[in-house]
Amino acid sequence: MLFVSCRSAPIVPGGAAKRAEALWRAGDDAAAAAAFEDRLAGGSTDLVIFQLALVYASPASAVHDPARSAELLRRLIDDYPKSRYRSSAAAVLALGVELERLRLETSSGDRETRRLRGRAAELQERIDKLTGQLEEMKRIDLERRRQPPG
Repeated sequence: MLFVSCRSAPIVPGGAAKRAEALWRAGDDAAAAAAFEDRLAGGSTDLVIFQLALVYASPASAVHDPARSAELLRRLIDDYPKSRYRSSAAAVLALGVELERLRLETSSGDRETRRLRGRAAELQERIDKLTGQLEEMKRIDLERRRQPPG
């Protein structure tokens, strides 16, 4: 998993933030996201924004939301230009973009694969039909050769 190790990020100071952190570390992403969102509504820090973005960024998360994650990461980058999490936020944002590109590419490849398999099945049917016709023609030709002229 790409984001599993992110659960070891520093603990956020403050009661609500500590609760969100504990839920996140315990793997309760839905409750952690709600707690981080509450903390964010009461005033944000770069770390709260970053950790909430990570909760939403993880494909394994029950609350996986790449758009919300990207929004939060951009907010961190724009609002906290000197944050120690800025470069990590930019990296996670870039990884999210690349992941989405690969997902679209895979989806497109899957459609093309299905189309080609269908075409291959059609061609195999045609080959089978032509092979049957050829065998029938050979049989007729052999029968004609065996008949005496006349």
